[in-house]
Amino acid sequence: MKTKWLLPAMLFTLLLLGVKFSKPVKSKSEDSVTPEVYYVLHHSPGKNWVKDRPFFKQPEISRHAEYMEDFLESDQLLKTSTFTDNTGALMILAATNQQEAESIAFNDPCVKSGLLKVSVKPWKIALNSDRK
Repeated sequence: MKTKWLLPAMLFTLLLLGVKFSKPVKSKSEDSVTPEVYYVLHHSPGKNWVKDRPFFKQPEISRHAEYMEDFLESDQLLKTSTFTDNTGALMILAATNQQEAESIAFNDPCVKSGLLKVSVKPWKIALNSDRK
């Protein structure tokens, strides 16, 4: 029995079933392949948060949006949204390392003013459906 068509047939079957294969990401600073590591920025109400006021109605929250817009336009900020229970927001950020991610997070004018608190955690993608 010839098996030279076995692997292509298996791959074709997986594609028909809708299985997506995540490609490794090349580091911008080097030609080697690196794992997909991103940083999660978890924003929560700070000491100057106005209780019972929605996220987008907080004083000076537009400064936060304007600051993060630059990172969105440069494709560093990949996903962002507020929590529906008004307890803050979550962002997925592409950064070179933890230090860069923290620098971006802690230089946010609303974090500096105390309106928001932020924590930064590295996040490695294990599974990816590639759904948009």
